[in-house]
Amino acid sequence: MHAERRFILIVAVAGLALFAASLRFSPPEFRPWEMLKERRGFLFQRNRRVEMDEIGDLGYRTWVRALQHQRHVVFTTDSHGFRNPREIEHPSIVVLGDSYVVGSGVSDDQTVTQRLAARLGVDVYNYGLGIGGTPQLFLADERFQRSPPRLLVYAPVQRNLRPRPIMLAHNRWPEAGQREPLWQMVDQMRDDAVTRLNRDNGLAVGARFAWNGLLDRLFGQPNAIVVEGMRVLVLPIEEQFLDVPVRNREPERVVQSLVYLRKVLAERGIDLLFCPVFEAGTIYADLYPAEARARIQRPSMLDVVITEARNSGVKTVDLRPSFRRNRFPYLYLPDDSHWTPRAIDLAAEAIIRGIRR
Repeated sequence: MHAERRFILIVAVAGLALFAASLRFSPPEFRPWEMLKERRGFLFQRNRRVEMDEIGDLGYRTWVRALQHQRHVVFTTDSHGFRNPREIEHPSIVVLGDSYVVGSGVSDDQTVTQRLAARLGVDVYNYGLGIGGTPQLFLADERFQRSPPRLLVYAPVQRNLRPRPIMLAHNRWPEAGQREPLWQMVDQMRDDAVTRLNRDNGLAVGARFAWNGLLDRLFGQPNAIVVEGMRVLVLPIEEQFLDVPVRNREPERVVQSLVYLRKVLAERGIDLLFCPVFEAGTIYADLYPAEARARIQRPSMLDVVITEARNSGVKTVDLRPSFRRNRFPYLYLPDDSHWTPRAIDLAAEAIIRGIRR
């Protein structure tokens, strides 16, 4: 019996030692986004610069080495927690949006705001938010109440187009430093533990890559399409909300919100340019499997909102014609749901045409 106990103890100790040796705390699968995003709140950590090789958001969650494409990026934040490589106190233009405006997957000089600034010769402020671009926070920002820009380019991704309140209570930013509810703290601790065991554990990482690589070789990847002979990862149609009937997304109320936003901005001397963003399913639907294509709703949410916004007097840029004319080479990163630098240039050119009109 003592010999059996010793054997079990030796195996347990050896297993724990092997597990401890496999832990690593600087995982290569990280993007700057995860490193800099504040755990609580809407912003990124302030006054930070991260330079690293990253993989895309879809490559990370797929765990197939053959479908991951590393790229070198530089990600810099200003003193307010927004992605701006230098301080800009009095910009002429502010671009408000979500991860597409932040510039997920590209370096500082490749973001849409930097492309606009270089072409227009004016200061353009990146007001991209990790939670999705919302006008409430911009309108409550005291900096732009004191010194309003000439133009706000509002560029939300189409799946975030939904009726939402325009103004915050008291028109002020949410108070910082509020204590998290206990359930949120416990939930975060659980997520951290799962992350450590799943992503930062060398044994778990190797096992996941081996298993998912085997499944990919045997059965293929359901969230991949072939573009010009290369397999690229894409968001499923349902995650892009392209299968949701337009009436369920209340486009009339979305347009009403845009009209009200234009009115509030005009009272501050700010023009509004609405420029909705879309994902790969809008431009490359023909490359998706037939079953997925059959679920795409027509007319689309963008069809309805862009038409109605223009009819309501909201200045609007439709990026789709330019992207369809230039859809090859592929306009999205091969392991990411976001744009390539070439796509960002196309978007910047379309926005500039909209500004000049």
